Amino acid sequence: FDTMGEGNFARVVAQGAAVGGSNIAIRILGASSAMQFFIDGSTTNMVRSSAANTVRTGFWDHWAVTHDGSLTAASANIYRNAVETTYQATTNGVGVGAVKVFNVIFGNLPDGTRSLDGKLAHLHIYNRILSTNEIRQLMHHPGSRSIGLQGYWPLDGFGAVEPDTSGQGNTGTLTGTTAAAQTPPTNEAFVIAAP
Repeated sequence: FDTMGEGNFARVVAQGAAVGGSNIAIRILGASSAMQFFIDGSTTNMVRSSAANTVRTGFWDHWAVTHDGSLTAASANIYRNAVETTYQATTNGVGVGAVKVFNVIFGNLPDGTRSLDGKLAHLHIYNRILSTNEIRQLMHHPGSRSIGLQGYWPLDGFGAVEPDTSGQGNTGTLTGTTAAAQTPPTNEAFVIAAP
């Protein structure tokens, strides 16, 4: 990421309405440089936030979040470069209703108020929890795990339409994006730079 993003709550992945609406999100907490998995709740929001200073600017990092679908925040696990982070916040959700059907959006909210200032590549969505070894494999070999794969978008930046190469047909539309000159390291070459 280049900065912590718009409003200090940049969305990496969001499914839901605008700010204050029904949201499920993976977002950056700019004030503490943390990654957070978040579900809006009618009484209490479900929150699981990585420790402060786990989000770094100026580096390619591989991020993964797993969640079992429950309202127990400890069931959400956040990984940076295939290593689970420690956590600064874990709050169980209360009053979270059925998830409404919304498009999945990468890098912002539908109303454009939480833009991500950085680069995204090789986005995967699964209908199951991945093991740490599977997350590590995807870090080095994107698209290599097909069991439960619901969508895979390489984000190569070759046009206005982003194909879903998972075979599920979830083609995306690129809006307000530019192709990056630098691509993330993959294929066993993912070397984590020292902070």
